[in-house]
Amino acid sequence: MSTFKSQRSNVALDSQKSTRATPTIMGKVSAPFFCSTLLLVIIIILFDFFAKLIFGIGLSNTVDQIIQLSKVQIYYSRIVVVVIFVLSLIIWLNWRSSKLATKNQLILWAPLFTLLLLNIRITSESFSEVLRTANFSITILSCILLAATPGISKLFFKQIYLCVFLSSLIGVVLFAIGSKFSYFTDGYGFMYTGVFAHKDKASLSAALGLILGVHYYLQERKRFHFFVIILQVIALILASTLSSVFAALIGVIAIIFPRPAFIFISVNSMLLPFYHTTYSSFALILGKNSTFTGRTTLWDFTIFEGIKKPIFGHGFQHLSQTDEWSKMLEQKFKSDAFFIPHAHNLWVELFYKFGIVGIVVHIMMLVILPLYIIKYKNLTHTSAIAFSIMTAMMAKSALTLPFLTSDVSSYIWVFSISVLAVDQLSMKRV
Repeated sequence: MSTFKSQRSNVALDSQKSTRATPTIMGKVSAPFFCSTLLLVIIIILFDFFAKLIFGIGLSNTVDQIIQLSKVQIYYSRIVVVVIFVLSLIIWLNWRSSKLATKNQLILWAPLFTLLLLNIRITSESFSEVLRTANFSITILSCILLAATPGISKLFFKQIYLCVFLSSLIGVVLFAIGSKFSYFTDGYGFMYTGVFAHKDKASLSAALGLILGVHYYLQERKRFHFFVIILQVIALILASTLSSVFAALIGVIAIIFPRPAFIFISVNSMLLPFYHTTYSSFALILGKNSTFTGRTTLWDFTIFEGIKKPIFGHGFQHLSQTDEWSKMLEQKFKSDAFFIPHAHNLWVELFYKFGIVGIVVHIMMLVILPLYIIKYKNLTHTSAIAFSIMTAMMAKSALTLPFLTSDVSSYIWVFSISVLAVDQLSMKRV
């Protein structure tokens, strides 16, 4: 609890940072208003709040079709990465952003950038792998630019909070009135997705809303935040996505016990796929089968394939695009109504893509670095939020792939680490 008390004492510091004098743009339009508007656009694009309306996905009433991304969606996702980077760059240029913070973050992420660059030279065999590497690198650069902008981090979390509140509210209301728009099928049957295209994004949105709601409620004690917490719990139950429910639980625990919660989930996320039989009873407690809904098969197969190139891995290719993966699915999963895109564990996926070298680099970036930063106990409220969300993303890494992509989960994770680093480095200078 002492950590949280120190967070509250530094809220004023956050406010001072966010209200520094800023230049104006186009005469009467102030930089804060201009940049906050662009930031809201980034969040709306990032979460794909409107994708279901644009692409028509989520409206299928059959369960015997293969659920795959259309070419339009694939191109759209690639364009989104560039659009977010451009908007982030505009924000960075039009606000008095810290060049020192930008430089420090580039140094901070240098090991991962080096790994990606070496991976292209050593293992990449196709343009698609180079493109994935570029997309992920641009994702990191966008987060670096945003985190280096004073006041943006606080505004970023606040805008996410309001957006996920509205999305959950609309989704739950649609569910209550029986609207088919709030359902989708990916082969397992009809599932609640709210305003999103897939239940994982709906559940991730609810998990983030729950964590943010608890933070803001502890800070302000307003009834609105309590209402948001209840709403997000309902949305989580409806979506029933194990990884997001687990992430929300760990993220809330990290608010009170940051270091213990982070260490616990980091260790267990990495050990789970290698010692999954030990964790089988835990899966049964959560209402799942001992295979974590077939994930153990994916883990064993991916580890077996990764051992063939254990040092640098197979590159930024998708194991799911290989003939071996397709044969495994045909033998082990008796359904042609859905396609499994990855191994559903970050650390197994890392081993396959980047080998032992990649795992070491990511442990440095995602585990050791945050633990080093968090040893400074005077966390600002924004830093505390970032650390809780980062811990939640680590929890998701045990059962899905919230990193190595240009999806919302990667942006949230990278941004949280960068925010934590920038805040702590600025406090050390003070």
